[in-house]
Amino acid sequence: MSFIAELKRRNVVKVASVYVVTAWLILQVIGVVTPFLKLPTAFGTGVTVILIIGLPLACIFAWAFELTPEGIQATRKISEDASISPETGQKMNRLLIGLVGLLIVYVAVDKLWLSTAPAATTPIAQTEVAKTQADEIKVLAVLPFLNLSTEEDQDIFVDGLTEELLNTLVRIPELKVLGRTSSFAYKGVNKDLKIIASELNADYLIEGSVRKSGNNLRITAQLIDAETGAHLFSDNFDRTLKDVFTLQEEVSDQVAAALKLNLIHKDDRYAAALDELSYIEVEQLVRARALANRFTSEDIREAINILDELLKHYQNTSAILGLGAYVAMLEVSFTESISMSDEDILAMSKRALELDPLNRDALYTLAVFYDDYAHSTDEALDIYRKAVRAYPYDFSFINQYMLALIYSYTPCEQIEQIISSLNTGALEKARQNQLRYFTLNCLQPDKAEEFLATATTDDISYYTELIDLETLFELYKGINGENPNQRNTAVYVYYLQLLGDYSTSQSLMDNMNMSSLGLASTAAYVNAYFTPNRQPAIAFDELLQRLRIKDHFELFDESALVLFDRAQNEEKLAEFRKRFSKLKPPENKVPQASLVATYALILKKLGENTQATSMAEQALRELIAYKELHPESYEFYSLQLEELKFLSIAQKYEQALTLLEKYPKGQDLAWFNPTMLRYAFADELEEPFFEEFFTQIELEKQKLREKLGIKL
Repeated sequence: MSFIAELKRRNVVKVASVYVVTAWLILQVIGVVTPFLKLPTAFGTGVTVILIIGLPLACIFAWAFELTPEGIQATRKISEDASISPETGQKMNRLLIGLVGLLIVYVAVDKLWLSTAPAATTPIAQTEVAKTQADEIKVLAVLPFLNLSTEEDQDIFVDGLTEELLNTLVRIPELKVLGRTSSFAYKGVNKDLKIIASELNADYLIEGSVRKSGNNLRITAQLIDAETGAHLFSDNFDRTLKDVFTLQEEVSDQVAAALKLNLIHKDDRYAAALDELSYIEVEQLVRARALANRFTSEDIREAINILDELLKHYQNTSAILGLGAYVAMLEVSFTESISMSDEDILAMSKRALELDPLNRDALYTLAVFYDDYAHSTDEALDIYRKAVRAYPYDFSFINQYMLALIYSYTPCEQIEQIISSLNTGALEKARQNQLRYFTLNCLQPDKAEEFLATATTDDISYYTELIDLETLFELYKGINGENPNQRNTAVYVYYLQLLGDYSTSQSLMDNMNMSSLGLASTAAYVNAYFTPNRQPAIAFDELLQRLRIKDHFELFDESALVLFDRAQNEEKLAEFRKRFSKLKPPENKVPQASLVATYALILKKLGENTQATSMAEQALRELIAYKELHPESYEFYSLQLEELKFLSIAQKYEQALTLLEKYPKGQDLAWFNPTMLRYAFADELEEPFFEEFFTQIELEKQKLREKLGIKL
């Protein structure tokens, strides 16, 4: 008898078939119950290994033994006439048919019913559900796709395509998709995927590649389980540019299916509104976002040109309006060109939100614009809160929210409560450590030092450095070296001037376009006004226009005093007084303390001493109350310096001198501009306080110059 025939006679093949089908069903059951029983992933892995090992053992057992009425006996001891293997085989046939039927029922239910069940809730409702099930949310990072195109300029397009895919995947409510900043930090980085996933605190990664030739695309996308390295799906997509947004829907569908998650259909996102674009317009839209997020003047200008053409034809498409507003905002912030007024940018953002209340670009743009003005900071905070609820894991919103809270002197214990409410546990470790270190440094400095010494991620002092001018000087020195646009140069020049390095600052200013009407050239002019640096004169009327003064007083020390001096020199003080009187004063609360001090100084320059003193005394009461309630935050934000200003304005010089002598962070005095202060307090310079104040300022400047290696 042949070996194959003997395998059949001994039912080895049937035993193997029954074993394989039964094992598969066992694994499906484990896949369903594991999340509910909160079993570790290793449990499923262990069972799989055991079942694989069991298959050859089952086959060997079927070959060597036979089930008889007397029990299990060795096959070699039973003659063929006495064997009941045919009857046993018939029983196994019936068992196998039953198992296969069960398998077919399972597949039908899973694929035809569960996988196609429509989402029953709205995007906002699903967000709330996801929020209440935060411990079950899976974390996904979309790594920058590789550009395999033969065309040299396609890298920008591929980056844009990655960002658009990322924006589409956030429609899966139970999935936390890490933001662009986190994902693109790994562009061009050659690291093991498990290490990247660990650094990002991600459960899953998507990686892929794009090959573009003319209108044709070949995109490869892979979803990878970070813990095991297993590919949950890997697929190639051959499409035309016209189908880019449909392709993103297909990838999202596959991700959702692979992770057994619900998906909001594309009607609830902007992709449907973009179906009408031609393939050329699709490519341009994808390129525009990628160009803008390079943050260089040339790239932002190119992105604006692209969007201007699209907006001529699509004036009621939220996705294009929101991106248009976002890029226009970047133009104001990063370049010297102004192609759209603030009012028009705000109007475009609001129109985009009318069409789509959760348009991410419009929310971000509107919040950043409001955040630029002290009188509308509360509106900015409201938008950040809304955005964080809608996109709870987009760190760009969390970051801007944090900055707004810090720069308005929000007490650290309140910031700590806000951070706790944000469910930051799924953020990458570096972000978690930055947030944790900030509150520790403010409230528990000793523990902050321990945390800093033991942290395993870099740059954990990010937020504390933003209120440390020495660190900012070093930061902008590096940034200006890498990207010397007008904005970066203007900031770096300002720090050099405060340190007294007028030679370096002058050489940098000579290369700036000081005739432009942008924010950077205006800031450079104002900051250089009370220094030996030369700059072209700007008349009062032009400066008034450049400073964009509207209904509220939003001018800080240098700007307000320079504008006053220009008015005085041009004999336009009457016009200055008239305009000043029409501006709404800043609210006399701690968050606007710097503006209040400047407003009071202008009152003094205009001879309104009584009103200036009254305002300063009210500000002092606010600061003292803050200090009593939040002593750690008062110290951390160095609010003693604001108190010192108000004591000087209120002419409480003995108290000011006492505060100066006790101030623990003397190095902060290096960042005062003594020439400007002498101008502001020109009538009171004989007071002993000012002599001591200016002496301390110069001593601290000298120490800091030596520390930073600056030679005059």
